[in-house]
Amino acid sequence: MLRRSLIFLVLLSAGCVSLDPHYSTPESPIPATLPGAQGQGKAISHDWQQVIHDPRLQQVVTIALNSNRDVQKAIADIDSARALFGQTNASLFPTVNAALSSTRSRFAGEWYGNNCRG
Repeated sequence: MLRRSLIFLVLLSAGCVSLDPHYSTPESPIPATLPGAQGQGKAISHDWQQVIHDPRLQQVVTIALNSNRDVQKAIADIDSARALFGQTNASLFPTVNAALSSTRSRFAGEWYGNNCRG
């Protein structure tokens, strides 16, 4: 039993030995600064109708966007999240409540204003 434990310990220790003790990390091919990061650039337009000039391709994209269930579900999820956010934040503001009520009763044998019984 001791011999098996000793062999196991030696094999376990041998697994931790580095075969390349003089390893150095290679230089990264990524530049330190990204191109165009020096100044402020103009925003890129994400309006696909300005990018695509072919009317048939615009029609295909419009049909795809209108009939895409995933996009429609995502838009519905965004709308419901906005509504829930509005309901949640509505409790942060004070509320004003007002109520008006009026009752009038008349009993048989009584006149209004006079307590005469007749």
